[in-house]
Amino acid sequence: MLHLSRSDSHFIAADSAYEKSKAVIVGFPMDLTVTGRHGTGSAPKMIRDASYLLETYSPAQKRDLTDLKLSDIGDMELPFSLNESLEIISKIAHAIIRDNKKIISLGGEHLISLPIISEIQKRYKDIAVIHIDAHLDMAESYLGIKLSHASVMRRVSEIIGMENIYQIGQRSGTKEEWGLPGREALLYPFDLAGMEKIVDILGKRAVYITVDLDVLDPSVLPGTGTPEPAGANYTDLVNALTVCRSLNIVGFDIVELAPALDISGASNIVAAGILKEALLLFI
Repeated sequence: MLHLSRSDSHFIAADSAYEKSKAVIVGFPMDLTVTGRHGTGSAPKMIRDASYLLETYSPAQKRDLTDLKLSDIGDMELPFSLNESLEIISKIAHAIIRDNKKIISLGGEHLISLPIISEIQKRYKDIAVIHIDAHLDMAESYLGIKLSHASVMRRVSEIIGMENIYQIGQRSGTKEEWGLPGREALLYPFDLAGMEKIVDILGKRAVYITVDLDVLDPSVLPGTGTPEPAGANYTDLVNALTVCRSLNIVGFDIVELAPALDISGASNIVAAGILKEALLLFI
């Protein structure tokens, strides 16, 4: 059993004891390989703070966060060393999964997904990943660096197989990334309309969902380091997640919020709202 003292700051209604929880929220405030504008390190705390501007009840889902057995163990302290940070994330993810709990992770940059998916794959051998993002993140390397948020899905493919990554909403990437062999059938680019097809294909397989918030149009969420025009709106994203409700979701993350890049604080509230709806859908 993972033994951590729960942070005084937790996501709204995520106040169950770890031992009694069905799912665990954990923050990984890593900001080491961001290729655009930095600032993801403060995101987990700001998402938690923004959650208190929301109601616990979702009229769309007719469900309430207070009915969930949900724990928030706070942010993990990560060093400036990339390898050491990834190792810490691995160990925490391993412990949560070992304790038979769903892991809900708050980034931080997108590279946090790599060690988490690696640990989940050890438990669920036939894992599939739904990657919601503005960017393909399939670069072999970025500026000669293989461990980067710009190459995270390429690294994930080396663990679970390229054929098990379903990408949706992407509208940016290099010519090489768009031309990777065998990817066309697994890629649903430019909008989120293809989610029903993905869900039909995946059936009852164990699924991990990773949401890079830059899938949203910058007019909806400007607080991200690599904004990309022509993205989805809030309702598009929540509806796409709702379509996934029938899937066997074993883990979920939200990454790439950079709060300081939106001084209005609206991006934090958008991120908190998406997390709230996702928790009510998948827990």
